[in-house]
Amino acid sequence: INAAYQDGQEPPHRVLQIAARVAGLALVPFVLIAAYSLWLRIDQHGLTPERVAGAGTIAVALCYTAGYAVSALWPGRWYKPLEFTNFVSALLAFALLVAILTPFGDPARLSVADQIRRLRAGLVTPEAFDYQFLRFHAVRYGTEALQALARDKNSPRAQAIAERAQNMLDKGTMDTVLPQQQIPTKD
Repeated sequence: INAAYQDGQEPPHRVLQIAARVAGLALVPFVLIAAYSLWLRIDQHGLTPERVAGAGTIAVALCYTAGYAVSALWPGRWYKPLEFTNFVSALLAFALLVAILTPFGDPARLSVADQIRRLRAGLVTPEAFDYQFLRFHAVRYGTEALQALARDKNSPRAQAIAERAQNMLDKGTMDTVLPQQQIPTKD
């Protein structure tokens, strides 16, 4: 689309114009399907650092897609809103990249907060909760959350969670939790 638009001074051949307009509209269902599928996964299992990154990627894709779809339907000068769309989308991408480098937008922190919220809300049982994620994949935020869970013994449910959290804190390395898999050799 950008290659067909170039500097926008003169419209390209009619075939390229049609192809760019179709492409601008064709992005909409793909990005909406991606957003919906990510939302379903987060709703089912909560946030992980990968899902936070995916949400940021989809936010930028939605920005581009909305602008490209508007540009495809824009009357008057051919694809003129594309310039504004590219600028705003690039600023959004930059802002999200900066945000994930701060404690406020750190994917690990956001994931831990969401997983703990789901546990406390009863959306996941203490037996099914992924303590290993907190211990080995959520850096200091996960360790701090496990320590807080291990200290909370206010109810029978909290005691069950505290016991599991303490057991995970007592694990030395990931190898003690997940032993090396034996790879079968060919005879």
